[in-house]
Amino acid sequence: MSIKVVIAFHSGYGHTARQAAAVAAGVDSVDGAEAELRDVTVLDQSLWDTLAAADAIVFGSPTYFGSTSSSFQAFAEAAAPIWQAQGWKDKLAAGFPNSAGANGNKDNVLTSMVVLAAQHGMTWVPLGLPPGWIYSSRGSCEELNRLGGFLGAS
Repeated sequence: MSIKVVIAFHSGYGHTARQAAAVAAGVDSVDGAEAELRDVTVLDQSLWDTLAAADAIVFGSPTYFGSTSSSFQAFAEAAAPIWQAQGWKDKLAAGFPNSAGANGNKDNVLTSMVVLAAQHGMTWVPLGLPPGWIYSSRGSCEELNRLGGFLGAS
């Protein structure tokens, strides 16, 4: 049985696309899991059909002024008919923001994604990692979760 994970993202300048590709590579490294990248600026029936067939959806957006991009928000709003039909109910959900700053208010973007998923009846999968540097002051910026977020990769 294969698990289908769709990474639904918008990338303004290519940085979020690189992060989405890394998420897809991680998914594809797991036996029985298959990733598909979808740019949410293309709101066509193919996108909605792909998301309907997914077992899990990972949302990705740049962080613009502490919020998701307007393109990602347009996607979220265009999903209203799916919400009404509860078409994503019980699917797994996760997400990642991207910004120029180390913090950049990525937590606001993740919170927005969590609410989107919750309103669709999805189950959010958190990062599941303790904050980097928590066990040692000799940690480095290479540690996983060095920003200490819990809702998703930042």
